[in-house]
Amino acid sequence: MKRHFILCLVTTVLTVVGCQEKHQTTTKGNIRIVVGESVLPLVQKEVAEFMRLYEQASIEISPTTSREAIIQLLTGKVATIIVSRELNEEEKRAVEEYKLPVRSWSFAMDAVVIAVNTQNQVSQITYDQARDVFSGRIQNWKHLGGATQIIEPFVLSRNSGTSEFFLNTVVHDTMFAEAARRCSTSAQLVGIVGARPNAIGVVGLAWVNDSVKPLSVAINYTSAFAAPYQASIYQGEYPLRRKINIMSTDTGYAGLAHGFVTFLTSAQGQKIVRGSGLVPVTMPVKIVRFQ
Repeated sequence: MKRHFILCLVTTVLTVVGCQEKHQTTTKGNIRIVVGESVLPLVQKEVAEFMRLYEQASIEISPTTSREAIIQLLTGKVATIIVSRELNEEEKRAVEEYKLPVRSWSFAMDAVVIAVNTQNQVSQITYDQARDVFSGRIQNWKHLGGATQIIEPFVLSRNSGTSEFFLNTVVHDTMFAEAARRCSTSAQLVGIVGARPNAIGVVGLAWVNDSVKPLSVAINYTSAFAAPYQASIYQGEYPLRRKINIMSTDTGYAGLAHGFVTFLTSAQGQKIVRGSGLVPVTMPVKIVRFQ
């Protein structure tokens, strides 16, 4: 019988406290956070709980791609963002050149999932196979051990953090094949893959539901295949892992942005991470095995 795994936080609950400012404190005020669409479900839960606990706090969420979020941060259009990747080398150079006060905190471990329709008999895929599917070299499921059917690949915008990660890690290219159809949102991609038996798509773990089947992934045939479970992500067995980061140019430690950072990295925020199927990174966890 297959064993299942869950992660449990090993800590006590902390609260967010801060010094008073004239118009804003760590638990009072108004801010806008631009969020990479691929991690939107988690952020919505975190913000809802923070605002429930602190009724005088108001956080507006504006979803977009990770690249656009970072551009808005570096050009001063917004002071705080949450994205599913680190700054790239070009962005780091801009931070250094213009002496931008960008600070970053990781608060969750996410996974990029290669998802197929639940009727698909294929259950696993290697990096090379995934690269060939999304670069157009493999076009039929029979080459992956499935039925003799044309593969229908679906991807997010090139500016999505999910697409950037997948292209850099697996495809080793800057673009997907022309045959890969673009979806405007993760929800749309999951809906299409869930409705089309021959479809395959790349999406963040936070968006995966029962309508699609995540494939087990291996770097190559000499590596073990692993499914995107919390335990396999935490232990490094599932290879397509990435951190979710909150970045801010707000240099103050007494404002609402810093209060929200403190909340995300505390036991309260990490419990929401775990409950969302992702992996906490700032609190100790234990793996519970059951049959």
